[in-house]
Amino acid sequence: MHIYQSEEYSSEVFQGAEITRTFWFMPQFLPFSIAFILVFKERRSFIFYVLLIVNLLAVFISYTRSSLINMAIIFLFYTLFTGLKKGRLELVIKNIFIYCILGFMGLILLSKIFPVNTKYFIGRFTELSESSVTSAPNSIEFRFIMSGIIISNMDEDKKITGMGPVTENQVPLVKPMRQTTADMVWTGVIFRWGFLGFIFFILLYIYSVIRAYYLFMKSEGVISDLALMFLIYIISQIIESFVSWTFMSHHGFAIGFWYFAMLSALVGFKKNTELSAEKIIKLSD
Repeated sequence: MHIYQSEEYSSEVFQGAEITRTFWFMPQFLPFSIAFILVFKERRSFIFYVLLIVNLLAVFISYTRSSLINMAIIFLFYTLFTGLKKGRLELVIKNIFIYCILGFMGLILLSKIFPVNTKYFIGRFTELSESSVTSAPNSIEFRFIMSGIIISNMDEDKKITGMGPVTENQVPLVKPMRQTTADMVWTGVIFRWGFLGFIFFILLYIYSVIRAYYLFMKSEGVISDLALMFLIYIISQIIESFVSWTFMSHHGFAIGFWYFAMLSALVGFKKNTELSAEKIIKLSD
């Protein structure tokens, strides 16, 4: 049954089995699901653990190296930040050890149930050590090379402030820029807004990470949980930005920044709550 106008998956034959890779066309949803489930899993433990297993299987089905790395980093930062807030370094080490053991056991289980699929996924990591990887379209080095080509072909006087909202009809370079941005968001950022825009977004991500961290450490309850979720998710999107278009999708620029908006709303809610508490104390005095 065809849902999309164009193919949104790729299919390969490996050891006689057809491997269909999916989920890669909306990469930002998968780390969000995992971050949300991890942070709120204690509220409905059984349901959330089941959902966590489903999402981890989705990472496996995607056969995407960056998704697996992103997932591991989400687990790592979740363990690190929760341990730091509780002031227990031994808890961080213990949980990391437990996650490593569970991950290894899960890999063994998958290799028994889906031996060909598991070999294919592991094979995608072994490709990174091959000399031909520099010319492969799915390598990080290739993405930097393509980004460099796009930037070098921009008008010299536009590299600082960017080319702006030009279309493919106005500038033929827009088409290869979009293709390259699909693999690295910073290509489109520099093309549209120049190196000034690039610096702005770097500072925006750094500020958001710091803000979310302090909000998590200094809050309790649901505000603290949401701050931790956004903190982990924003970190995951920084990683994802080097392998995907993240917020620079040409069909949804505005919604790509939703996590910044939600974090701002959360900070504003915390401030209003503190001001209300101060007013109540003054009135009681």
